[in-house]
Amino acid sequence: MLVNWELCTYESNPPFIIAYVITKEREYVYANTVLDEKISFSSTLKVKSLTWVMISNLLIIIFTLGFGTPWAKIRMAKLMLEHTLIDAPQGFDAYIEQQQEKSSALADQIGDVFDVETDIAF
Repeated sequence: MLVNWELCTYESNPPFIIAYVITKEREYVYANTVLDEKISFSSTLKVKSLTWVMISNLLIIIFTLGFGTPWAKIRMAKLMLEHTLIDAPQGFDAYIEQQQEKSSALADQIGDVFDVETDIAF
């Protein structure tokens, strides 16, 4: 379910249709994303809340002559983060530690393989 983003513009579609497409695509992608068969994701984003943020952000940008763009981007990022769920049974921190230990062990082994003695004699 890939979206043709050229069709998702304010000129060609009302914001609620764009919000609907974004919400449904996000739900689909997150429902089918699993990290190492241990961590799953889900989205609780609703069309109504996304539509409201999109319209209000557009008004903010227009009335501030573009100076409100950073604030609008932060509002959108905050909305997306608030409606993203990560299901990690053992905890996300434990998963990160486990991955860091694996990468450290691999780095040590690679270092041993390419260990070349270099001596400079005077």
